[in-house]
Amino acid sequence: MRITQKVSLALVIAFAALCALLWAALQLSVAPQFTEFELQKAEDNFERAHNIIDRELNQLEAYRRDYGVWDDAYEFVKGRNPGFLEEELPLSLLHELGLNIYIYLGSDSALIDGVAIDGAMENEVNIDAYSPSRFDGWRGFQASLTPLDAAQTVVATEAGLMLVAYAPVTNTDGSGAYAGHILTGRIIDAAYIAALKKQTRVEMEVTPLSDAPMKTAAIKSVVRADGFVSVAAPLTGADGEVVAMLTARTPCDITVIGQGTIRTAFIFLTVAAMIFIAIVSVLLNKLAIHPIEKLTAIIKDSDAEKLAVVDNLADRKDEIGVLYSSFTNLLERIDEHTRQLAGALKVAESGERAKTHFLANMSHEIRTPMNGVMGMADLLASTKLTDTQKGFVDVIVKSGDALLTIINDILDFSKLDAGMASINPAPFILADVVEDVSALVAARATSKQVELAVRIDPKLPYSFVGDAGRLRQILINLAGNAVKFTDKGYVLIDVSPVSETHEERVALKFSVIDTGVGIPEHKRPHVFEKFNQADTSSTRAHEGTGLGLAIAKALVELMGGEIGVESTPDAGSTFWFSIALEVNTKELPKTVDYEEAAGARILIIDDNGVNRRILEEQTSAWGCPSQSCDSGEEGLKILRAAVEKREPFDLVIMDYHMPRMNGVDAVRLIRAEPSLAGTAIIMLTSVDHANATEHFKEIGVDSHLTKPARSAALQRAVARALHHTAPEQTATPENNEKPAPAAPHSHEGVDVLVVEDVDVLVVEDNEVNRLVVSHILRAGGYSYEMAVNGRDAVEKFRILKPKLILMDVSMPEMNGYEATAAIREIEKDDDRRTPIIGVTAHAVKGDREDCITSGMDDYVPKPVSPATLTAKIAEHLRTAASDAA
Repeated sequence: MRITQKVSLALVIAFAALCALLWAALQLSVAPQFTEFELQKAEDNFERAHNIIDRELNQLEAYRRDYGVWDDAYEFVKGRNPGFLEEELPLSLLHELGLNIYIYLGSDSALIDGVAIDGAMENEVNIDAYSPSRFDGWRGFQASLTPLDAAQTVVATEAGLMLVAYAPVTNTDGSGAYAGHILTGRIIDAAYIAALKKQTRVEMEVTPLSDAPMKTAAIKSVVRADGFVSVAAPLTGADGEVVAMLTARTPCDITVIGQGTIRTAFIFLTVAAMIFIAIVSVLLNKLAIHPIEKLTAIIKDSDAEKLAVVDNLADRKDEIGVLYSSFTNLLERIDEHTRQLAGALKVAESGERAKTHFLANMSHEIRTPMNGVMGMADLLASTKLTDTQKGFVDVIVKSGDALLTIINDILDFSKLDAGMASINPAPFILADVVEDVSALVAARATSKQVELAVRIDPKLPYSFVGDAGRLRQILINLAGNAVKFTDKGYVLIDVSPVSETHEERVALKFSVIDTGVGIPEHKRPHVFEKFNQADTSSTRAHEGTGLGLAIAKALVELMGGEIGVESTPDAGSTFWFSIALEVNTKELPKTVDYEEAAGARILIIDDNGVNRRILEEQTSAWGCPSQSCDSGEEGLKILRAAVEKREPFDLVIMDYHMPRMNGVDAVRLIRAEPSLAGTAIIMLTSVDHANATEHFKEIGVDSHLTKPARSAALQRAVARALHHTAPEQTATPENNEKPAPAAPHSHEGVDVLVVEDVDVLVVEDNEVNRLVVSHILRAGGYSYEMAVNGRDAVEKFRILKPKLILMDVSMPEMNGYEATAAIREIEKDDDRRTPIIGVTAHAVKGDREDCITSGMDDYVPKPVSPATLTAKIAEHLRTAASDAA
């Protein structure tokens, strides 16, 4: 049989097999997907129906709180306010709120009174029209309640099923002995169900069951019948028994459409395959088979004596056998070269991996003992020490910080020098990044009595797309240097646009301006070189590796920008860099809500001209007219003059540190004058006064913020002060919420594990690190349990169910990534997610991403300070508690 005949036969067989395989694949893989989509849609519709019921119950609970946590209501239930119902609960209120009943049930059954309206929301009816059928009326229902009973549920009444919310009546502040309950209810009638259907666009039903308690609890079911997928689940009443079934019905339209789509696709693909095979057959004969026959003849005539018999293919009488024999040697040579190239590639990749592993291992091996040294030093500093001992500990801590900075600089520069660094763009809020940097260097600036200020041009967009982490790293290097070399005056971080702000990409110029020692002209061209310092003498006053500016320059160039410096010796320096960032057009989640402050007249009192200019710019952007002055005495004159003109100021933003009259003295004088006493006051303080909240409240300060104050935080504080709402507390380690102190415990080395509430499960194989973390947790009042490796952690997680996990990465038997994956797999059945924080000595590029990808929620590199770790734990415990609620 010639090759032409073989190819034709193979194409026919291939077409038939392809058709059969295609049909089977569509039926086995695609059709079930439509069914699954349909079931998922049915489940989603049921969840929407269930959620709307829950929402309605929550609304009833809100109405219940409005009229159940109230001094007047409490007095009424006590029998001391008989006119309460007529005065406070008119029939129109029920119609307005969409309720059928408000009823108060006295604790001694002496008072059962309320207001009820019919299902059409038109006429008043007797409250007994809605009496619970399973409790022999309202008196029986009241008798079944205890002083602590509170619920949102479904009750079977004489008029049908009713959604209710009930709880004890209390005073407005939640106090008072038990006097009775309040209940709010809404009848589930056809009109109400129709309204819910319209809201959810789901065909739903709430079907009542028999009034007799069910002996066998109903269960959730999924039924496909009559062209619908019905998902039903029981609704439990106030007596704990099932009173109704909630059903959501979804039409079976997806599978019908799916089958039609599969048939159409099969026909289309079959025709396309037939046309394709026909074209291939024609082209194959014309372009391949006939030329191969000619080529075979040429090869046979010119090189027949060199053909070698390798296998059975050489015995074939067709063209393929001849070609196979002729090209065998060529293929063998190609294979040999391929193996050589693969070996060379493997060696090159191995060398690159070795560099990466060296960086990771060096980071881990150095940071692990550093964590023990710095952790123990921090803990030692919190104990009772003599002045001499405190001095020794302070030297240890500062030396450790300096060594850690050097380690980080070397690692960062190694990654940049090796070309391993990359940019990871993502949406971010510009103000958050810049103000984060100011918060990090604020303590150092305060310790040197250097003013630190931040200015972001109000015309700039709110959010950009870029690598916020890299941007923050550059600014920290520049701002940290500015504070280091400035002994008096100020440091200003300024962000301004270079291009038009309404474009898709905006060029930004970041400037860090200081009033420090400056840089000589002949040194400026070399400041961005690695290992270069302005002062290289043996008597230099400032230490460092000389890598910070080199790293900043490399990162700016990696982001496609440029960096430079302007300086005058003994007058100060301006380090700047410019980069172009894409404006983020996607909406970012708002973290807070606050009232508008537009239109408020604001007086700014600050002796620092840079701060006054920034505050004037910020208040102007908020729509608030402002005036500023440089002293408390001048501020008082301006306030008095404004009152005389009958144009008083609404709010004063007051600096604390000012010559002659400080902020506290000025506040006392303002509060002492009746005409000025009502003016709202916000105090701006440095880090060393961050915990003086109570003192400021006593003298009449409405709110206080630590400088440099974040623009958003200051705007919220202004709005709250003007509206006399509670001031927002800043998140500092000192005011972070912590759980009530629990007896710390550790059962490491004990065979029998005592199961009790555990706040933190610590997974760490290093004994020194376990000791450091245990002291930190004990000082924070957290209960904890230790696990020595990942396998131990998984077992203890199953038993203890801790609220949070601190997870090391490099451990024997099972590492942190594997343990995290195992814990997340266990949680799939528990419908919960435990926060996991990676605490590891790994700190090279990609380690944080690896932690997050493995299922962890956060990442903290070692060595970690007690304050940082405690703040992280408190933050995640609060978030977990909020999500659970």
